[in-house]
Formats: sequence, C-alpha cells, structure tokens
Amino acid sequence: MTPRQLRVQRKMWRVNSRRHYERKKKEKVIEHLILDNSPPVSDTEVCPAEKNPLASSSVNCVSSNSQSNSCQQCIKKDILLRKIRYQNKKKIGILKQELEKSKKEKEAIRKMLCRLINKTKNKNNTKEKINILVENRNINKQEKIKKKLIFGEILSASMKEGYKCLRKKDKKVFSDVIMTEKEKFKKYRLLTQTKLFTVRDNKNKEAGKRENLIEQEILEFFNDDAVTRIASDKKEYITKNKIRMQKRYLTDTLINLYKKFTHNGNAKVTYQTFCKYRPFWVLRPKDSDRNTCACKVHVNIDLLVKCLNINKILKETNGTAILEHMCCNVYDENCLNRICHKCKFKYLDYAEFRNDKKVKYYQWCSCYEKYYVKDDEKTKLVTKKETFYDFPKNIILKLENSLVDYLKHCNNIVTQFKNNKELKNNLTPQEAVIHIDFSENYCIKYNEEIQSFHFGGSRKQLSLHTCVIHLIDPEVGIKKQYSFSTVSECTQHDAAAVWAHLIPAIGYVIELSRQIDSIHFISDSPTSQYRNRFIFYMISQLYRDFPQLKSISWNYLEAGHGKGAPDGVGAVLKRTADQVVRFGSDIDSLEAFVACLKTRVNIEIRIVTRSDIKAKCFPSKLMAAKGTMTVHQALWSFGCSKISLRKLSCFMCSNEVMCSHGKHIGYYDIPSCDDEVNTSHFQRFLDENTTPELIKEINDTVFSNIRSNPSSSFENLSLRTHCSPKVKILSDLNVTDWENHNFYFNKDRQAKNILGSNKYQSHFEKFITNEDNNKENKDEKKEIATNFWSDDDEDIF
Repeated sequence: MTPRQLRVQRKMWRVNSRRHYERKKKEKVIEHLILDNSPPVSDTEVCPAEKNPLASSSVNCVSSNSQSNSCQQCIKKDILLRKIRYQNKKKIGILKQELEKSKKEKEAIRKMLCRLINKTKNKNNTKEKINILVENRNINKQEKIKKKLIFGEILSASMKEGYKCLRKKDKKVFSDVIMTEKEKFKKYRLLTQTKLFTVRDNKNKEAGKRENLIEQEILEFFNDDAVTRIASDKKEYITKNKIRMQKRYLTDTLINLYKKFTHNGNAKVTYQTFCKYRPFWVLRPKDSDRNTCACKVHVNIDLLVKCLNINKILKETNGTAILEHMCCNVYDENCLNRICHKCKFKYLDYAEFRNDKKVKYYQWCSCYEKYYVKDDEKTKLVTKKETFYDFPKNIILKLENSLVDYLKHCNNIVTQFKNNKELKNNLTPQEAVIHIDFSENYCIKYNEEIQSFHFGGSRKQLSLHTCVIHLIDPEVGIKKQYSFSTVSECTQHDAAAVWAHLIPAIGYVIELSRQIDSIHFISDSPTSQYRNRFIFYMISQLYRDFPQLKSISWNYLEAGHGKGAPDGVGAVLKRTADQVVRFGSDIDSLEAFVACLKTRVNIEIRIVTRSDIKAKCFPSKLMAAKGTMTVHQALWSFGCSKISLRKLSCFMCSNEVMCSHGKHIGYYDIPSCDDEVNTSHFQRFLDENTTPELIKEINDTVFSNIRSNPSSSFENLSLRTHCSPKVKILSDLNVTDWENHNFYFNKDRQAKNILGSNKYQSHFEKFITNEDNNKENKDEKKEIATNFWSDDDEDIF
C-alpha cells in the first residue's frame, strides 16, 4: 500500500472504533434506565393465582390499559434476564478454559521436574553402583576396577543419549558401527545390554526373501498395461533418488486393483502392503492429467450409465460397475462372451421411473459440419460431444443395445493383452516381438527464435516411428528389451511409410540375433496406418529383403487401447531434444536431431529418407479383405500363398490351418503382382524421363508385350531401330546423384550387338522394368551398364 492509502485506512479504523465504543456506551445507559424504571418483582407476577370461579364478577374486571402495561414489562424483564444469563455463562466458560489451561501447564511443569530428578539420580547412581560392586575386593585393585567401570558406564550412557538424537535411518548405521564384533557380546552374554543404543534385526532371512518376492510381484503388476497406462507426453516423468522414470497412471482405484491382484492368484498380502510397494512412478490421475486418448465405446457407455444413475434408475455409476454386476469375473472370456453358466442370466436392475419427461444425456459422435472459405460453403467431418434429450425408456433400450458391442469390446481388450503377455513370457530364441507405434511429430527448435518463425509456418517437422523389441539374448539366454526408433523428414504415416520404417527395425533385430526367423508385430489399429490390405500385402513381401524369415504375425490391440511402451520411447527422445535446446544448442535438421540424441540416450536411432518411402510400391489393384475392421491378427508363413486373418490373436494354431479356437475369419490371397510391379516401374520411368522416339517405340512394344516372351518382342524393336535412317537419342534420364549427358548409338556397334544374342535388348528390359533387385546380381548390373551406357557414364553405378 502507498503511504496515502495507509493514512486513509488508519483514519477509517479510528472512526469505526469510535463508533463502536459509542454504541456500547449507549447500550449500557439503556440497560441502567431499564433497571431503574422497572417495578419490583411480586409473587403474583411470577406465579399468578388461579381464578376463582365462585368469586364475583367485579374482581375479574380489570382495565385493558393495566394489562397491556404489565405484558410489556414482562417482555422487557425476560430480555434482560436472558442477557444477564448469557453474559454469566460466557464468563464461566472463559474461566473454565483458563482453569484447564493452568492445570495442563502445572502438569507439564510437574513432568519436567520429575525428568530432572531422574536425570540427577542417574548421574549420582554411577559411583554408587561401582562402590557396591567393588566393596569386597582387594584394596589395591579397587581403584583400577572403579576407573574401568566408570569409563564403561559413562560410555554406555553417552552412546544411549547420542542414539536417541539420531534419525531412524541413521540408527541402523550407528548400530552397525558399534556391533562390528557381535560374537564377543554373545560370548560374554552382554548382547541384551546393547539394546539401549543398537537396532536388533529380528527378521530372519526367509522372511526377507519372501518380502522381496512380494515387492517384485507387485512391481510387475503395476507395470502391466492393463493396470496402468503409460504417459505419452515428453514432460510426464518423475525423478526419485536420481532415478528418472516415465509416469504411469492408474486405470482404477487402488482398492479395486488390490481386489484384482488377489483375485489373479498372486501372493496374499494386505491392502497396506500392496499400497506400500506401489512404485513411485505409478500415480493417481489428476484433473490436469486428462485422458485425451479415451476410448469412444467406453466413454459413450459411461455417459449413458451416468445419465440413468443421476435420474435414480440405475445404481451403477459407470461401465466398469456394469461389468462387475453382470459378470462373475470381468477378466474371464466366458463371462464377457455371456456363455458362463453362473452369470449368463444376470441382467441390470432398473428402479421404477416415470417415462413422461425427457432427460438429458451426452454422446460422442461424428457428424458433418459446414464452414466457409472466402464465401464458399464447404463441409467437413468433425467429432464432438453432443447433447441429446430422450425418454428414459429409450435411453435404457439404447444402453441394452450397446452392451453387446461393449462386452465384445472388453473381451477383445482382455484377450489381446493376455495373449500378448503370454507371447512375451514364452519367447523362444528364434522369435522376436516388435511393439511399434508412430509418435507425435517433433518440431525443430532453436534456442533463440524470431517472432515470424515462432508463430509462422516455417517450422519443419520430423516423423518418429518408435519400437520396443523383445527377444532372447543368444549369448546369455535371457529375455531382453531394446528401444529403437526411426526418424524421417517425410511425415507420411501411411502403409508405404510403415514399410520403409520397418525395414531398419527388422535389420536391427537380425543384427542382435542371427537365429531369429519369426517376428511378431504388436501395434494399435488405425486403418490409415496399420490395419489395411496394404499391410497384409507388405507382410508377404518382407522375406524378399530378409530371406531368413519363415513366419510373421501382426497383432492389433483393440481400438482406443493401444497405448504402450513405444509411446514412452518417443517421449524420452523428444524430452531429451528439448533439454539440449534449452542448454543453448539448435536442432534445425534431421541430422542435428539424430546427432544430439545418439550420445545422450540408450536408444538405437536410424534415418529413413523420403526416397525410401517412395520406393515402396504396392500393386494398383489390391482386393480389400472382408471384415478388416474386426481383424486382430494376420499370419504369414513362407511357402503359403494365403494370409490367415483372425478376430483375436492365437499363437497355438499355425497359418496353414484354420484356427480351432473359433478365432478364424478367413484367408487373404496374396496377389502375384510381379508383372504389375514391373509395369509400374516401367511407367514411372516413362513419367520421370523426357525421352524422344526411342521411348515411344519401346512404349509401343515393351509395355504391350511385357507379359509375353521378351526376346521376340525386343527382336522386332531392334530391327526397327537398326533400319531407322536417323540417329536415336536417349537423354535427360532422371538418375539420382548423376548429371545427365547426351549419347548416341552408331549403326555398326548397334548391329554388332543385335547379331550377338540380342544382349542389349534383354538387358535394357531388365533395367527399365527393374526385375532384378537382389544384391547377388550387382556385378551383372555393372556389366550391363558397360554394354548399354557410354564409357563416360560408368560412375553412376
């Protein structure tokens, strides 16, 4: 406050205080006036006599004025009595509090005095104890014994006092230092005398081992994705005792998770022990920790149940409570599929309700919305939370109809998590599990940025594809986990990008273990990225890059429940990069991003270029797989022309046979698209190069007869080329990292090549259609180049 404001405030306080005291003074004056002017109290006023019915009527006749005066006096008297009684009670209460306070102070002083007396007694008792012990000893040795006993007594007393001042964790260290020769204390039976300044560990070794096993079991339980969800944000980490961990949030209350822990046949522990061993990085979700990746099916069911609960139609408050009411075990497939003999006839209990008034409820739904761009009306598909009004009966019917899909959805979640967990626990040395996911794109940053860059659209983005690899270490035979990530400037997340990002990941897995011939992929299930016909085709083509692969399975987690360990890998990468920027460095490119992370994190990082993604070609006509949205597993095996599609993961039945556990959907025929791929390569060559008459002739011949005998078709082409009176020019070829040069064919050399086994035409066909991509034929390609190109152009290969 300013000095002026202080003066004004103090003046107001003085005025208010003056008014207060004046008001009190007036009240006291009025009170004295009432006491002075009030008549004396008579017995008749206090206890009025009963009326005598035999008395004359003249006695009962009292004037109305006297009655009104007496009533007013009685009211004033009652007010005054109540006021006096209140004041006396208040004084009595204050005096009682003061008396109680004085008693407590007196008791505290008495205890302090007793402690002081006891301390003085203990000090004086030391010599008395020693004198009693040595009074019957030899006079010459008494002094020596006294000194030793006094020294021991003083030392034990000082150690006792020092022990009391220590903290709990320091007492253990103190006792370990004192009890270095514990066996000597046992030998002379003096161990009990050390209890005043030592901590005695009464726990045996077996109990300690059991406690460690329980702690480890609880730790593994809390790290399960079905119990806690890992935080995906790069800032969501926690550090304790120099250990940094990514945060995990509970998916349910601790009491419900404790019931799940004990129900699954784990160690029998108390609820207090269960909470005690909860890891420090497992936290309760806060309001600020909103779940922005919530499942649409779960949220819509919860909103319907919440509406009915608010209107007192249902006792349950959410979808989980509905499951617990309808199923005897919410983690059993039979209960969720409604084939359990105990709970398949359980239904929801609805209370009585009135159906004449509409109630409000919410639902997440997608709809088309209009918007304008420069007065042009357009529509877009948006997802939003809408408000609806309907009668309670219709809401109940909507809930009952939704429960079928909800139970199926929950069964898929439980089954997929359980099957994937069993797969990781039962890995063989020939198998590897790769859990993959696209992380949120990273935006390049500078330590110092100008305003137009910070708020403008000049900031580049990098695409991160993260993996967590599970395999058996071939050297030690122990299961290990490795973190892996690919980074690209191309921000595509389609099937071609997935293919390009997976090639380095599989290569890294094979580098870790040469024994691996089976790979199991685990991912979430967005149709634009992983769950589509292009991925099914890609699975069948991976063996071309890695011939040792014999089988591949792709396992999809249920929609809305695909968060896992790869999200934590992406968070570590982006958080570390931001930390580097805060310390003054710039991350302005892909190379700078990779360089700053390789030396700071224990994550293998590889680069994927834009050309790697464009090089992945799919056949133009791929048939859509029927029931793609219900597929949760795709299986491929070497030598089989079909991919097995299943509605849930099953690792007991192979690809060649139909699943005997009722999870089979159908087969997807792998297209034999070699000719189509060759045609696409040839068409791309024509699109990217401006070639004159020769390419036109090749287009008329090769493109039309590429499925027929290539030697005969190119023979006709060579004769036409030989008979042409003009020189044919092939120029402006679009070859990476090579400057184009014009070159010519003379008739003599061309005729020589034609007469000799038509070598030029067959090799040219291979070059155009890109039939031979294997590494084994590199030498042959170089030979082709020397025959086809001029001598000055050999360096392009």
